[in-house]
Amino acid sequence: MLSTSGRVVAHVQKPEFTYFHKWREGDMVLWDNWRAMHCTTGTKPGINRVINRTTIEGDITLGRVLKTE
Repeated sequence: MLSTSGRVVAHVQKPEFTYFHKWREGDMVLWDNWRAMHCTTGTKPGINRVINRTTIEGDITLGRVLKTE
């Protein structure tokens, strides 16, 4: 039997929950680390990947807001 975390990983890896990007020159992909699991697959050996990290600050909330009472 899988652990709780193992069941969660198995669930989110289902095809209906995955997105595979077909890269074209000039493409840029953004994701929200707080709400998304991400990894790279299929990068050919010797291909350079450029990864830039950006942090956005402010008092604007995007997406679902969890209310506390």
